[in-house]
Amino acid sequence: MCVGPSGMAWCAVTENVAGVQMLHLVRYRPGDKSPTDLGVVEVRNPDFTTFTDNDGKPLPFHAGFTKLENGKTITRYVILPYSVLQVRAADISAAGS
Repeated sequence: MCVGPSGMAWCAVTENVAGVQMLHLVRYRPGDKSPTDLGVVEVRNPDFTTFTDNDGKPLPFHAGFTKLENGKTITRYVILPYSVLQVRAADISAAGS
């Protein structure tokens, strides 16, 4: 959770859906009636590494991500240590302004 000087609060919330942990970004602005769920955080560049070998077997130490049925890649264990997740202002505006 993070609160800025304007009083706007941000937090990461976990939702468990059929055994998959989904990381949601949630925002609360002073004066709002309730927090706004900006949606599941997805990986925009899922091709940043190869996850399987030539035979399709998972590579060691590459299990921190998963692909959903809709094709979106997300972090498997919500917020991963040693991973940088960037949220752009344009994404936030489009999700729930």
